[in-house]
Amino acid sequence: MTGNNFSSRKDAILANDTNVMNNYFKPVGVQTKYGLSPAQASALNTTATAFAADLTNVLTTHDAYTAAVKQKDADRKDLLNAVKAIQALVFSKPGLTAADIAAAGFVPHDTSPTSVVPVMPTNFVANPLANGTVNCSWKRAGNKPAVTFVVEASTDGSNWSVVSLGNKTKVTLTGYTPGNTVNFRVVAARGELRSPASNVSTIYGEGSSSTLQIAA
Repeated sequence: MTGNNFSSRKDAILANDTNVMNNYFKPVGVQTKYGLSPAQASALNTTATAFAADLTNVLTTHDAYTAAVKQKDADRKDLLNAVKAIQALVFSKPGLTAADIAAAGFVPHDTSPTSVVPVMPTNFVANPLANGTVNCSWKRAGNKPAVTFVVEASTDGSNWSVVSLGNKTKVTLTGYTPGNTVNFRVVAARGELRSPASNVSTIYGEGSSSTLQIAA
């Protein structure tokens, strides 16, 4: 119940309630009984009638808008189906150039290879085992599967040689002598493109980032 708070009533309810009120106050005798002046009764009649008419127009317009949107969506679907059929025809037609396709309003297929730019691998770790095996692992850091990971080793930290190539983010290296310092790092490569080298992981040396493990 909204009580006497007419402003909280929804439009349809307000229109109905004020229409009933307007009809009730139309007789002069009723106006006199409640002390309504002719001007007040006239204002009620005018505004209640106008509001009811406005509400009817709004509802009619809303229904028309809803119908128009529904029709527009149906026409859009039909249009897209028609364009899709023409698009399939254009791209399957032999002999058409990229310029021909563009002139018809379509975007030609880009047949040039997508450039895969390697980025620096992260979190590189080399863990040595007592049998001379070294387990290396790192994070891909967003590199695509087409990128090759190049693991490099150096005994002096300046001259690096390749010890492993592959697409995985871990590798097991063999043939290292426990106690001999070796530095490892990894680089991502794609053709002639190379990423910056990862962090260096040192085994056995001063400041070694790895701890000797016993092979299982």
